[in-house]
Amino acid sequence: MRTFPLDEILSVTSERLVADRHISAVYELLGYMTGENLFTHQLGKANGPCAAALLNKYPELAKANEDASIAQLQTLINLTDKSRSSCAFACKMWVKWTIEMYGLKTEYEVEPLSAIAKATT
Repeated sequence: MRTFPLDEILSVTSERLVADRHISAVYELLGYMTGENLFTHQLGKANGPCAAALLNKYPELAKANEDASIAQLQTLINLTDKSRSSCAFACKMWVKWTIEMYGLKTEYEVEPLSAIAKATT
């Protein structure tokens, strides 16, 4: 089991790249969960079961996927000058907002999919 920060978890569960470490965070999280060294074209296929496992274990994360929450993220991004640094700041503010609004934790423990499958059989 490993701990991952909320912004990386939300990048998988919301399918919006809000992680400070950008796509490398998604590669690392999905790679850890699948036990594979994923290529770009495999990320979409891996994301589905990984996001489902995370949402199943931590149902509170689904609140960040609700329309109002995604609209808040879009509003924050729309207020920026669209530069990389200002969009990154908007993403950080949205993650902080989800913590305050929904009581999400700043980090979550994540298990590989193989461990989850063993635990349910």
